[in-house]
Amino acid sequence: MWKVLTAANGTVLSVEDLADFIRVSCESEDSQLGQLIEAATVFFENRTRRVLLESKILATYPSFGCYVDVPIGVASAIDSIEYLRNGSYVAMDSSDYALLTGYWPGRIHVKVPPPADIDPESHKVTYIAGEKPAEVDPGIKHAVRLIASHFYEQRIPVAMMTTMAQVPFTLQALIDQYRIIRT
Repeated sequence: MWKVLTAANGTVLSVEDLADFIRVSCESEDSQLGQLIEAATVFFENRTRRVLLESKILATYPSFGCYVDVPIGVASAIDSIEYLRNGSYVAMDSSDYALLTGYWPGRIHVKVPPPADIDPESHKVTYIAGEKPAEVDPGIKHAVRLIASHFYEQRIPVAMMTTMAQVPFTLQALIDQYRIIRT
């Protein structure tokens, strides 16, 4: 199980970028375009199991051995590992674990396991995942741009007297190359 503790500042795309892409010149649409960028970012993150913008994530585990895989995003740093013992959380020393950079999306090597007498269902890992807005891959930005523009064009739930079409292969191809697949 996981949750975002500290969400990223900024967005993957600027409102101006999306407005240029969909050829909207009216500033009264800016608020809606910003919401569409947020919705498109969440859609992309959910489809790919990524965290696009740098965020602090808390993952909980019932237990773990020598290796722990992060549940979401690509880990760039470990903030802390804690376990519950006698009703209080105890932080492991940072020298007792390491982020293995050769594993993708992120694997932690626990060099010194927690004591055997700890409470079950009580392991917490806090880590950093995501990129700074300027470092997000151009392909990801384009996928978010396509999703947001699709959301803009399909603002109403019903289409009358038109032919509906699936978002083209281009978007699926972009999403698939960034998807994190768990084995």
